[in-house]
Amino acid sequence: MQLTGGQRTPSDALVRPIANAALERFRTDLALLGTHGIDPTAGFTTPNIGEAETNRRLIGTARSTVVLADHTKYGEIGAHLLAEFGRVDRLVTDAGLSLARRAELARRIELNVCAV
Repeated sequence: MQLTGGQRTPSDALVRPIANAALERFRTDLALLGTHGIDPTAGFTTPNIGEAETNRRLIGTARSTVVLADHTKYGEIGAHLLAEFGRVDRLVTDAGLSLARRAELARRIELNVCAV
């Protein structure tokens, strides 16, 4: 527990009441988010309920949302929905994602693959 009233998750995200309250007062042009899992049916997910809630609020403040995730996130499904594909404008991933999976995701979201 932090003195701010927030709480750090295992991924070091600051979440919960203070973070959520602050986000209700902000408007952003761009939200850049990570994710635990990407699944064509489940969407973007995380195992941490607090992180999911805070990230949903951040998405709500942004004009545009980009998820940054390496290929190992594909096929992982966390217990809590961070965002459905319709709430995210772009997914940036690495070249380790197979061509078949790229094609599947590109039907749902704007996809950028970085050669790393």
